[in-house]
Parts: sequence; C-alpha cells; structure tokens
Amino acid sequence: MGRMVTVGTVTDQDWQTLRAVRLRALEQNPEAFGSTLEREQDQPAEYWRRRIAAGVWFIAWDGPEPVGLASAVTSLTEHQLNAMWVDPTRRGRGVGDALVAAVLDRARTEGATTVSLTVGEDNAPARSLYLRAGFRPTGEREPHPRDPGRWHEQLRARLLPTGCEISTDPARLDAALVHRWLSEDAYWALGRSREKQDLAIAGSLNFGVYDSATGTQLGYARVVTDLATFAWLCDVYIAPAARGRGLGTALAAAVRDHLAPYELRRVARSSGSAPPASTWSAATEVDDPRGSPEADPSRPRACQTGPTRGTASGAAPGWRPGGRGRSSGR
Repeated sequence: MGRMVTVGTVTDQDWQTLRAVRLRALEQNPEAFGSTLEREQDQPAEYWRRRIAAGVWFIAWDGPEPVGLASAVTSLTEHQLNAMWVDPTRRGRGVGDALVAAVLDRARTEGATTVSLTVGEDNAPARSLYLRAGFRPTGEREPHPRDPGRWHEQLRARLLPTGCEISTDPARLDAALVHRWLSEDAYWALGRSREKQDLAIAGSLNFGVYDSATGTQLGYARVVTDLATFAWLCDVYIAPAARGRGLGTALAAAVRDHLAPYELRRVARSSGSAPPASTWSAATEVDDPRGSPEADPSRPRACQTGPTRGTASGAAPGWRPGGRGRSSGR
C-alpha cells in the first residue's frame, strides 16, 4: 500500500458507500459480527440513513478505495466502538490503527472519558490491535450473539487529556521534582528528606503523569504492594498548574487498572490521598489533587476488598521495585 491511509466520517449522503463496505465486511468476515449479510443486504436507504444518524461512522480510504470501517455510539461519558472491520488484503498495514485512532480522537474531543468494545477471545490480531491502542480487558465476557460456543470479552480504553501520558517507568521520574512537591506542598510529607523520598521511590511501584510533547512531569503516585495480596496507594500529587484537567482521574484509573490482573484481596489508600472508597471503582477525580492529607500515615484505609478484575494498563505482570513498564498510552 503505497498511499497513506486516510479516515473520514460518513455523512447522510454517503449511505451507499457505507452500505457497500458494511456488506463486504459481513460477507468476508461473518464470524466477527452479530448481524448477518442476509439481514442487511436488502435494507432500504432509510435503514442506512438511520444507522448513520444513530452514531458516528468512519471509513478508511486507500486513495479512492474504501478499505476499513468502524462506528462509535456515543453517550455523555463513554463511547462504544462497534462494527470494526479491515479489508483482509490491507491488514497489518496500519488501517486498523488509523480507524481506532480516529474513534479515540473523536471521543476525546466530545468529552468522553472512556471507549469500550467487545472482541472475540479467539481473534488474536484484533485483540492485539486494541491492546496496542491502549484498550485493556475489564474482566467481563459475553457469548457471541449467534454462536454461544464463542465468547467475546469487553475491553476499555481510558482517555487521557490530550497531550498527556502515564508511565510506570522509574527512569522517567523527576525525583527532585517529586521530592519538592511532597516535602514542600503535601502537608503529610512536609520536611521529608530527599534520601527518604528516594528510598520510597525505590521500594514502590511508581506512576508518573507527563506532558507528551516535552516529557515534563505533571503528577505522581506510588503504590506499596507485594503483588499477591495487598497494595497501598499513597503520595498522590498533581502539579498546581496541571490541576483541573482530569489528570487525577486518569492517574487513579491507571493505578487501579495496573493492579487489576494481580487479583489482590485488598487495595488500600492513605486517608484522603486517593479517591474515596465509593468512587474508586469509577476512578473519579481525586478529592485534593495535591494528594490530600494522610491523617495517620500508619493506618492505611481500605478502598476495595475482594479480587480486582480486568488487566493491567500496559505494564507486564512480574513488576518488582525498580522495574520498568508503561501504564497507559497517549
């Protein structure tokens, strides 16, 4: 494929193009869809126009030729990615990546905080595409609507504010900046020495929030955990200039999703230094983006009991203090 793939949205006037690509998808890969070619091929123009009005459709183009399709159904906070298909002759050439990126960009501009989808558990190439784009399993499964012997799993991507990323790579941390934040502005850690802070970093699973363009660190959190039964979230902090952008929410979600595959019996937080227990599962905004007070740092407060579900936000199992990994994408 010598030309660059472009992705455009479908308008009401494009219903015939949508119909042609959709029917080609149903014919070539019937196992991937809940609908069938027989069900849709004789539908009138009004049917296709209603489908266009009900969501946002994207077509990938290789020059004048349509080579891929996806749709997004929207709500106030979440988009659902549906009907994903790439022409078999164009797979492995970036068409799927371009379609997913278009859906995520549209969701982000419309204020969505998550995008979810379902994918066949036996569809390894599609699953790899979605994981590469930042989607992670939620732990929820459902049978294929036309083949109960096959299962689909739900994946979800949490959208960071534009231009931000979260990483668990300790080499990216600005340790001096983290120490200044905590020792000068987080009153539970006022006066903490640099030596003690460096020891805390070395013995923890660390999360940094960064500006994607400059690499400047915008936030921090750390987790003390045995990766078997227990984890303790503490020292959550968002830089003053970066507050009000949803970074606290994104950081809380990254921590939760990273810990999910270990099925820890208890995830705890220092009093006030993480989202309230009632909002942890939704990863809502951290109450005090500086991290809030640790009223009694020696008494972590449980914020979830029972096994966590889902999978990590990108870092591989087997992390150890000082290990490297990436928690989520851009």
